[in-house]
Amino acid sequence: MSFIMEKRLMELIKKARTKMLQFYLRLLETEEELQKFTQLYETYRKLMHWTAEGILHDEYLAEDAVHEAFLRIIQNFHQIREIPCPKTRSFVVIIVRNVALNMQKKRKFFIMTASIGEGHSQAARAIAETIKQVHPDDAVRVLDFLSRDVLSIDHVLKEFYLKMIRIFPEMYDSLYSNSQNRHLGSTFQNLLSWSFRRRMKRLITVLKPDALLFTHPFPACAANLLKKEGDIDTPLLGVITDFDIHQLWVYKHLDAYCVPSDDLARKLDVPRSIIHTTGIPVRKSFYEELKNPSPKEKGTVLIMGGGLGLGNITDTLLRLDKIDSVSQFIIATGQNINLYEEVASIRSSLRHPVDLHSYTNKVAEMMSKSELIVTKPGALTCTEALTMNLPMVLVNALPGQERANAQHLEEQGCAVWIRKNELADTVDGLLRNEEKLQQMASACGHDKKDSALEIVQILDHMLESNGN
Repeated sequence: MSFIMEKRLMELIKKARTKMLQFYLRLLETEEELQKFTQLYETYRKLMHWTAEGILHDEYLAEDAVHEAFLRIIQNFHQIREIPCPKTRSFVVIIVRNVALNMQKKRKFFIMTASIGEGHSQAARAIAETIKQVHPDDAVRVLDFLSRDVLSIDHVLKEFYLKMIRIFPEMYDSLYSNSQNRHLGSTFQNLLSWSFRRRMKRLITVLKPDALLFTHPFPACAANLLKKEGDIDTPLLGVITDFDIHQLWVYKHLDAYCVPSDDLARKLDVPRSIIHTTGIPVRKSFYEELKNPSPKEKGTVLIMGGGLGLGNITDTLLRLDKIDSVSQFIIATGQNINLYEEVASIRSSLRHPVDLHSYTNKVAEMMSKSELIVTKPGALTCTEALTMNLPMVLVNALPGQERANAQHLEEQGCAVWIRKNELADTVDGLLRNEEKLQQMASACGHDKKDSALEIVQILDHMLESNGN
């Protein structure tokens, strides 16, 4: 890790700790309590984390234990007289130790994703959110399976993928299509499985999960190999987050699959009895927004490029700014800071106002008030649009699975898939045709089932079948 990256990481950690301290202080009343708790926090936080991690053997679960312990300490803060004394030290250690031991007794679920595109991670967070709601006494954690080591094979694969889809998209499309071949796909599966095997074995040995869920095939392939070899008996659940099935998702030793559609269920080459059509999970905020939706704002066009901010958003914006049927733009640039700054720099020169966002948790609200979304066909963004009954114009499709997503959604009637030079005329025509927009909104479907909840119910059934 470079000095600059390390410095930035330390700044983020310090900022997070400051926010947590501020949260705790809001629970106290007097100035004396505020000062005393701040002293306690700074004196014992590291010791508490060390104590919890020694029991739980997981940094993130230890953070959860420390948080719960501080909340309990605040409830009994009147019992503390002095901060730097053996009695107080024993008091806080006993509390965090008891919390950690209780957590150890909980069922532990880990949802493994991979930071290649944000959609896989968003689906994982949606499932985690629901597990916490349905089973508040259990522990759940979303883990990025990819290594941050720049010399690791998965980091190389990630960088290769991101550069290829940006610079040589047709080459990636060819590679994606060829790897669908059973023989070539199987060869690639074996390579990935053996590359990731040791890391997965180490994770399972340390974390001791009651179940593993996967929203990306990379960690699934390693767990499948371990189960095939008899090294683990952990229940394994695969959650497919695209409208296409790739050979890399076909594993014989996963216990269950959740897929977006019945069409994909028929294509997946595993026993039909373990396949469940659930749809793609989205966050609770979308269902909450549906209950009390924001009013549609005439001529409002939402432009998105997924969590990575891909899809040449600036070009899309400039093309659409020329048409009169637009009243305003809402733009989300995701994690792409350069794109955010690029759009911000031209905003004042545009004909129409621009409501500009970077990575945001307000997507449900933004979709609710928009008449139309223009986006590349990432499955998560499109599923969120389906949930919000929002007509889609799909452009700048990345090769491989996104083109399959676009075809599926266009066939469903809720989206139009176009070339870049057709963009302005298509959007203008749709905004002027209220009847067509209504037809596309209706094609999004009326059955808004909670996919994440269905997945958790399937997980529960798996655990019951395994005697857990």
